[in-house]
Amino acid sequence: MAQIIIDKKRMTIIAVVIFVLVLFLSIKLYDRNEQAKEILTMAELEEEEVVAIPEESNPLILFVDLKGAVVKPGVYQLEDGKRVLDVIQLAGGFQADADQKKINLAARLSDEMVIYIPAIGEVLVDGSGLPTTEMDDGKININTATSGELESLPGIGVAKAAGIISFREQNGPFKEIEDIVNVSGIGSKSFEKLKDKIKVR
Repeated sequence: MAQIIIDKKRMTIIAVVIFVLVLFLSIKLYDRNEQAKEILTMAELEEEEVVAIPEESNPLILFVDLKGAVVKPGVYQLEDGKRVLDVIQLAGGFQADADQKKINLAARLSDEMVIYIPAIGEVLVDGSGLPTTEMDDGKININTATSGELESLPGIGVAKAAGIISFREQNGPFKEIEDIVNVSGIGSKSFEKLKDKIKVR
């Protein structure tokens, strides 16, 4: 009888131990499943948060040569897509005698573009801003004459012709014929020889 009681106790202890082991293993397995779910969820969130960042492209730079009746003639750098108005604003705007009606301010700029802003009274070949030289009265327009035409004037050689062209490109068109004495190498004596053969309009 005593042996039977002992065997029952052993069986009970063994059953309890087995139950505890099963419970322990179940808890461990549950924890592992939860951890795996958390890792998977975090990985999914990281994938969703990855956003493709577009590469920045460098804008195309244009070089534009602005001449004529503006405050600061010269070569300007602008981004592609800019208009004639933008480069004129960079140059400080128009001079007082600029003929704005002959310029398309909305025209889009292109690389190596040359823009000439005429003074009032200048005659243009077309709407592109390139002036013609007026010689119908026998006088040469020093604001529009080519180097060869300037060299035909008395006392004007290659160097002085280049000086006249450089002066008007840097300072804008001559307002009066007397302004030619501001060009290096041309003084009052030279002007006396030139005054009846030149004009500014």
